[in-house]
Amino acid sequence: FEADSGLFIPAASRLRDTAWATQTCTLGWSVQGIWPPQKDGTECTACDCNLFRGEDGVIIASGDNYGRIRLFRYPSTSAFAASKLYWASANPITRIRFGSGDSALISITGVSKSIMQWRHKRDREEGVAFDVLDRRGKLEEDEEDVTTLFGISDALSLIAAEAATDMSHL
Repeated sequence: FEADSGLFIPAASRLRDTAWATQTCTLGWSVQGIWPPQKDGTECTACDCNLFRGEDGVIIASGDNYGRIRLFRYPSTSAFAASKLYWASANPITRIRFGSGDSALISITGVSKSIMQWRHKRDREEGVAFDVLDRRGKLEEDEEDVTTLFGISDALSLIAAEAATDMSHL
């Protein structure tokens, strides 16, 4: 709905580029990549984004019904987006929020009633992407996390070696 007129907005794509202060809904344009590409019974039950960072390393933390926490780059618009996986509990994650800026991540489970605090350390190494908004979440093919995920790091090095050999004959 539009806030000023109260009119219903039927097309979600009209809200795709809207800048929000928070993102805690698991059904949003910028977090659609937290859902798995296949139907394996996974339900994303909670998410939070550290949107206050602006363009400086925004990530999505999501929890699911299997007690797993995943960290994604923001925005995550592909079901095949690379993520980091952490096992938090055998019970579903019901809430997840960043605290203390984004230096801590708090997760809550429903059945076991446990509250866990995770330390979030931002990686400032040179190869880590911080301009994800400019890149619109796209990963470069030669990034280590992508090549490792698809098991193509050895194949890429062979292709590079063959290309260097072919160029030496010129």
